[in-house]
Amino acid sequence: MEQERLLKEKGKKYSLKDGASYSLMEGMGLKYITPYALSLGLSNKLIGILEVLPALIASISRIFLSKTYYKKSRKSMVLPFIFIQSFFWIPLILIGAGYFFFDLKLVYASLGLIICYSVIIIAGLIASPAWTSWMQDLVETNRGEFFSKRNKINGLVVTLSMIAAGLILDSFKGEKVFLGFVVLFLLAAIGRYFSFYFLKKQYEPPTTKDDKAFFSFLQFAKKMHSNNFG
Repeated sequence: MEQERLLKEKGKKYSLKDGASYSLMEGMGLKYITPYALSLGLSNKLIGILEVLPALIASISRIFLSKTYYKKSRKSMVLPFIFIQSFFWIPLILIGAGYFFFDLKLVYASLGLIICYSVIIIAGLIASPAWTSWMQDLVETNRGEFFSKRNKINGLVVTLSMIAAGLILDSFKGEKVFLGFVVLFLLAAIGRYFSFYFLKKQYEPPTTKDDKAFFSFLQFAKKMHSNNFG
């Protein structure tokens, strides 16, 4: 019992580091994907697709993966998708290199950008339920205090990284702006890789499964008259 408590406390520390590393990716990468798309010449319609399509695909994917989350360990579900997120910043850079230096047509650059960015977002959203369940078992007490601290650190890192990213881009003006995005996306990839590393070190408590939480939509509808949802 005491050993598990120590493992959970150590796991919480890794979780704080994981959050800060993810926030570096968010501030350096995710927040600057639209400016990157604009620098490649994507139209407003394609940028709209870039923002909406990944979330839509991920939401549909979750429906088919919902039962899978309880058949495997949460860590084994989360880590591959986190690594995918880290890796796919590299193809995003290569697409820009192809467009700016090797005459890659805009239509192919646009398609490649949408695909790579979609993979990054979809991977994160698919991993999210398993990560949430993992954290629920890891942080059993004082959850409000812990996640408040975690969110404060994350918010600070996002803000500082966004400011730093803006300064980096400002130093690569005109035709050199692509080099600025290379720096940003490499830092984003490194940040997410460190997140992967810390999650790999983080303790995963045994899974607690509540069979009552699994029911069909028809079963849900039949009980609506007697619960708060109804």
